[in-house]
Amino acid sequence: YLRKYLNYYNISIEEATPQILEDQFNLIQNHKPDIIGFTCVTAEYNHISKLAQMVKEEMGIPIIIGGHHISPLPHTLPKHIDIAILGEGEETIRELMQAYLNRGRIEIQDLEKIDGIAYHDGDQIKISPRRTQISPLDKIPFPSRDLFDIKHYLKAGRSLSSLQYPIDSAATITSSRGCPYNCIYCSSRAFWQTYRFFSAEYVVAEIKMLVNEYNIDTISINDDLFIGNKERLKKIVQLIEEEKINQKVKFWVSARANIFDEETADLLKKMNVFHIGFGFESASEKVLQYLKRNTVTVEQNKKACFLAKKYGFRVESGIIVGSPNESVEDMRKTYNFIKDFPVDAFGACILTPLPGAPLWEEAKKRGLVSDDMDFNKIWDFDILTVLEKKDKIVLMIEAMTREEFFQ
Repeated sequence: YLRKYLNYYNISIEEATPQILEDQFNLIQNHKPDIIGFTCVTAEYNHISKLAQMVKEEMGIPIIIGGHHISPLPHTLPKHIDIAILGEGEETIRELMQAYLNRGRIEIQDLEKIDGIAYHDGDQIKISPRRTQISPLDKIPFPSRDLFDIKHYLKAGRSLSSLQYPIDSAATITSSRGCPYNCIYCSSRAFWQTYRFFSAEYVVAEIKMLVNEYNIDTISINDDLFIGNKERLKKIVQLIEEEKINQKVKFWVSARANIFDEETADLLKKMNVFHIGFGFESASEKVLQYLKRNTVTVEQNKKACFLAKKYGFRVESGIIVGSPNESVEDMRKTYNFIKDFPVDAFGACILTPLPGAPLWEEAKKRGLVSDDMDFNKIWDFDILTVLEKKDKIVLMIEAMTREEFFQ
C-alpha cells in the first residue's frame, strides 16, 4: 500500500520468531530503521511490548503497533509505544508515513488530523475517531511477497499436506475481510467491523499471479468465511474455469454448515477445492448454541460433514472445549462426533476470551480477565500446547473443576 500510494520502497519486514528477545532486538538494531511497526495478537502482546520497550530505550525511534490485540484496547497503549493503529491499517499507515516523511518526525498536530489511531499527548492517551473503511477493497494492491524469503514460505506450505494430497508449493490469499456472524469467542468482527469482499476479478488475478510467478500448486484461501457470498463464488468459479486454473491448482477453503448446500459444494468441486474447514466446535446442542449464538445446529453440522464427503472433500473441524456450561457428557458427545463421523482432521482449542470478542466482556464480569492483565495467561493455541500451562491459563468452565476439566 505504501509502495503504490506513497511511492515509498524503503521498507523491510521481519517475522518475529523464534520468541527470543535478544535475537529480535539485535535484528532490529542491525537494520537501523528510522521508524518501526509491530503487529501482534493477544498471546504475543507481552513479548512484543517488552521488545518495543528495548527498542525505545536503546534506539529512541518512533514505534507503531497494530493488530487484533491493541485495536479493542487502545486505552492501554504503553508509554514506550508511540502510536496504535486501530483496525484496518493501510490508509492509516499511509497518512502516518506521509506526516513522517514531511518532517522527519511525527508531531501532535499531525496525529490530531488522523483517524483510526491512539497516541500519547502528555500524560493522556488520545483516541481518534474510527476510520472510514477502504472502499472498494480492490484498491489495495496484492501483498508485497517479495519482502519475505518467499521460497521458504512456499515450502512451508507442505505443512498443509496429507498422504492423499501431496503439496509441492503452497501459498495463502485473503479474499474477504470480516464475517457476517458474531460467535462469542471471535474478535474478527470487532476488528473488521463489517463483512466485505475483494471482487472475483481481483481474487482470480492474484491466483493467476501466484501460479505464473511462483509456480504454486495449492492455495489456502485464508478468509474467516469464503463462501459467504454465493454470487461472488459463482463468478470466481466461472473465471477459474475460463482460465483453466482448476487444472493447475487445488484449493483449501473455510465454510459454514448452515450455508453449505449442494449448489455450494458443486461450485467448490468445479473450482478444484480439495479441503474444507468447518467450525463444528461442539456436538452438544447447548454448548454449540452458546458458542455460535444460535446460528447453527448440530444436525446442520452433521449434514454438512456428510455432504462434503459426498463430493470428495477432505473435511477438517475446529473444536472448542471449556465453555462455562459444558459437562463431561457434552465433551464426550464431541469426542464421539470426531470419532464416528467422517472428519479427516481436527484442531481442538480451549475456549479463550480475547479482547474484542463478546466473550471478553463476559470474562471481565466474572473477574477472569482485565484490560491490563498479564496476557501470558491468554493462550490462543492448540490444546496440546497449553496442557503444560494448565495452572496459569484463563479458563471459562463452570460445570466442573479445573482439575476435572484437564483430566
